[in-house]
Amino acid sequence: MNRSHVAVSNVAGQAEEANGFAAAELVNARELARLLAVSERTLYRLKSTGELPQPVILGGSVRWRLSEIRNWIAKGCPHPTKPK
Repeated sequence: MNRSHVAVSNVAGQAEEANGFAAAELVNARELARLLAVSERTLYRLKSTGELPQPVILGGSVRWRLSEIRNWIAKGCPHPTKPK
């Protein structure tokens, strides 16, 4: 395996690939619900009303980019589709 393609952890604890591209950190509904301290049902309700950042669909699996969730939380969890 080529070492330039091996993921390494930086000081902030996020994975980055040695070639300069950030590795996508994806979380599933259970993990995201735990992170947000809500039930999975509430999480899917927030998703259906457009209150969460859009998930990524991978072969039928729903995942959220952790970086987008962190940014959303840092901004006070604004409704992504409503103007400020």
